This record gives sequence, C-alpha cells and structure tokens, in this order.
Amino acid sequence: MRFELADPALLLRRLRFLAINAAAACLLVGFVIVPFAYHIGGMCEDISESAEQLARLQQFEQATQQNHQQLDAAFFSAPEERLASADLHALLKALTQEGGLQLLGLRSVTPRRPIAKRSIAVGLEVEGSPAKLRDTLLKIETARPMLVVSSITLRPNSKDTDAVLRAELIIQGALRPQPSRAAVAEYGR
Repeated sequence: MRFELADPALLLRRLRFLAINAAAACLLVGFVIVPFAYHIGGMCEDISESAEQLARLQQFEQATQQNHQQLDAAFFSAPEERLASADLHALLKALTQEGGLQLLGLRSVTPRRPIAKRSIAVGLEVEGSPAKLRDTLLKIETARPMLVVSSITLRPNSKDTDAVLRAELIIQGALRPQPSRAAVAEYGR
C-alpha cells in the first residue's frame, strides 16, 4: 500500500479512523483498565492489611497460650485435694532433702487464711543451719506450682549450741479453679 497525498478524502477517512480508534483506546484505558488497576491495588492493600492484622492476632494468641501455660503451672493440676496434698508432700520432702535440712515432720493442716478458694496446706517441721533454711525457703517460694509460706516459726535447737534452727512452716498451694458452667457450655460447643 502506498500512501497517496493526492486523495484528501482517503486521508480524511484514515485520520477519522485513527482518531476514533485512539478515542476508543483512551475510553477503554480510562473507564476499564485504570479503574480495574485501582481496584486491584486497593485489594492488594486490603490483603496486606489483613495479613498484618492476622500476624498480630497470631502473636497475641501465642502470648495468650504462653500466659495460660504459665498460669496453669502456678496451680496444682490434681482434680482432688487429697491428690494435690500428696503432690505437695512429695515436693516439700524433695526440696528439704535437696536443701540439706533434716525433715522432722510433714502433715496436712487446715489453713487459717486460704490463698485461694481451692487450696491445700501442709505443716512442715525442719531443722538445719540458717543458710540452708534460707536457701530452702527460697526454693519453696520459687517452686512451680506456686507455693506460699503463710506462717513460719523459728526456734533455736535446744540440744546444740551451734547455729541450728528448728522451723515450723505452714505452706499453701492453690488448686486449679473449677471451670464455670458458662465456660463449660462455651467450650462444649
């Protein structure tokens, strides 16, 4: 095809054809492609915001689970007080032996001021040096499940003049709270 300059009608038709096609292309770009691109861009922003929010929620859930596990570790997990009391007896016996104290007595008692609705208490009688007694008390206070020394009586040993003390302690531990009926109904679904 040769381009003929002599035919102005043909030139006018070709220019009109190009102008209509250019206008159609501009309309297509302006009314279809640009709004579609903005829509896709907005969806990408929404997706990235949702992904960030999901990541924050997952971090929150992990922190909640860790806190829940730490909270569970603070309580005795036995379903009955007798079983938890036996666990507490065994724990205290092990802690006094590790601390190098002489265990004189270990018995279940009723606490005057319970630390929780469901709590257990043990009376502990030990004998040993003040340093060993201090270290054992520190181990008791930092033990898991959480233990509280609610009463302590210290007396020098009457037999020896050495620095040996006899200690009578009341130690309490809390049992895991019973789930409420609403919580049971919620998790039972």
